[in-house]
Amino acid sequence: MERNLAYLLPENLYRVFNETDLDKRRGAIADLWDEDGIFIDPDGDHQGPEKISAVVTALQRQFPGSIFKVTSPIQENFGVGRVSWEYGPLGGAAIAKGIDVGRMKDGKLFTLYVFID
Repeated sequence: MERNLAYLLPENLYRVFNETDLDKRRGAIADLWDEDGIFIDPDGDHQGPEKISAVVTALQRQFPGSIFKVTSPIQENFGVGRVSWEYGPLGGAAIAKGIDVGRMKDGKLFTLYVFID
């Protein structure tokens, strides 16, 4: 399977940010993220697998039962990609919307910026 941002960005939302099983999440992070990957959101920058997983855990504790859903086609230009998403309870109204903008290195996410609408 081709490892491009059109694959990595939605897989990150579904397999990392929606995953509640810590072992499965760690496996997904190892598969999708560069070991030195950096996740940047309004709360700061979080580098490496453990810090990325900790961000997910904190978000899931704050909004239990909420999931991410891709709401746009993925756009990719010269090594930078973006995807729109919404976040909220399954079957309910979105509590947040935004976009992820990412770069990859050697077939894995290297930098991911989160912008919340």
